[in-house]
Amino acid sequence: MLPASLNFTEPNPEIDFASSPFVVNDRTVPWESAGRARIAATNVIAFGGTNAHAVVAEAPAALPTTPGRPDHLLVLSARTRPALQDVARRLADHLERHPDADLADVAWTLQTGRATHPERHFVIAADVPEAVAALRGNPPDANGPGHTGGQRTVFLFADPGGDRTGSVAAIHGTDQEFRAHLDEIAEAAYPHLGHDLRRALLAAPGPESTPAGPAAHLAVQYATARLLMSWGLHPDAVAGHGRGAHCAAAIAAELSPADTARLFVTLTGADADVVAGAPGRPGRPVLRDVEAASDGAPGQIVVHIGAGRPAAPATGLVEPVHVDVLDEPGRPPTGFRTVLAAAGRLWAAGATVDFAALHSGDRRRRLCLPTYPFERRPYLVPRPPTSPSYGERLS
Repeated sequence: MLPASLNFTEPNPEIDFASSPFVVNDRTVPWESAGRARIAATNVIAFGGTNAHAVVAEAPAALPTTPGRPDHLLVLSARTRPALQDVARRLADHLERHPDADLADVAWTLQTGRATHPERHFVIAADVPEAVAALRGNPPDANGPGHTGGQRTVFLFADPGGDRTGSVAAIHGTDQEFRAHLDEIAEAAYPHLGHDLRRALLAAPGPESTPAGPAAHLAVQYATARLLMSWGLHPDAVAGHGRGAHCAAAIAAELSPADTARLFVTLTGADADVVAGAPGRPGRPVLRDVEAASDGAPGQIVVHIGAGRPAAPATGLVEPVHVDVLDEPGRPPTGFRTVLAAAGRLWAAGATVDFAALHSGDRRRRLCLPTYPFERRPYLVPRPPTSPSYGERLS
């Protein structure tokens, strides 16, 4: 809107407004822009020769966001557990009032627009109703331990089974990082196998699914580990059960796709032990045997990659994380959600996640969400009790 000029009745007759591009508004009118950016100038002339002139322009239109992933990681943190519970409650209330909110932008705002505090909680959700239900149905524990700080991460790879069926088509189509690493290994392994190891992995899961070979399962585990590492979750040590040691060796030695594929396809169990005994280099994860990697040291969290549920931890140790992206026949795809949950678990335990890398290739925007619930406490010195007056003391 263009506001009317104050106290204006008629223009100075000496000013030929009709022959100029200028006009004095005698009433408030809509500001038509004809698709161009609106630009305005303000001028203030004050007594004493103080003049101010400012030119302002409207902000450019925001670029549209890209479609979000099928699942989203909502991270919450606070200084105390009661405040963390309040954060979850206020976010659930906000989402109930705004059911049309873009959950991908909500996740982005929580991940990049909030300070990180010691007490942490996360939920995974595909849409706003699921997020509200998770925030209310699984609130932060009142007596949670918070993150441990200085935690040590170990990637432990499973021994691939030769008769296991399933599909990674969903996560392969969702995440470009996982897709790139799996495709690299598949293309490098083709000359050794004589077929594309993705053939069974990308087929729609069903009763007639063909089991993928050990090399294909190792490639999936490798791509899963590389996806977590691309989000900033680098392991301090790696190990593997049986042929899973091939995967650990490839990660520890930072092998090329060609060498990794050859390791997965042609290396025997005895050869894997030789590679596993090679010393690590500075900045790379240490290659360990399974017993040493899962010794349950304080502050250590073990990420089990591949089939098989890890055993329950000893008392006082961090519960292990299980990541298996292979979607079984007859069940909805959960591969990407599983990796997100692992990232959430590691973040809640104190790890640093590169959330910008998690959203690589996406265009997100920040939203107005509830801010931090400060726990205000009064620190006023209590007023002393009223003493008797001088006259009362005399009486």
